[in-house]
Amino acid sequence: MTVIKHHDLIVKIDPYFGTLSCTDIIEFENLKKDIEIYLGKRFNFINIYQKQNEVQYKEIEEGKIAKKYLIKNLDTQHNKITFEWTGKLDSFEGYRVSIIRSDVVELSGFCGWFPTIKPSSQLEKFTYNIDIKLPAN
Repeated sequence: MTVIKHHDLIVKIDPYFGTLSCTDIIEFENLKKDIEIYLGKRFNFINIYQKQNEVQYKEIEEGKIAKKYLIKNLDTQHNKITFEWTGKLDSFEGYRVSIIRSDVVELSGFCGWFPTIKPSSQLEKFTYNIDIKLPAN
């Protein structure tokens, strides 16, 4: 079974327009040739790359909180994929980020944001680096 092992995430937030753009390098375990990825409904993929080559993807289903995408013809020998995605934020209701200590952060309801294999924080465990860039002032 393919699982996510690590996110290396850069988030740029524009509070004036209520938008964010993200670059997320995801490291997988047991990567298959074709996988299904979920992304919160408020967001859309711009590009998906593997080894700097664009990969094919298409939206195949829209649920209550997330859209499901099919990504095809991946190189199973290369376990990192770069996802570029963007979207608009109306509010952060239902989402919680708790900083437990400097090296541990708990996310609640993250499937409204991050690309994931299953749309539930209870089904996946992974590590990540996150870099949030806000404009001055």
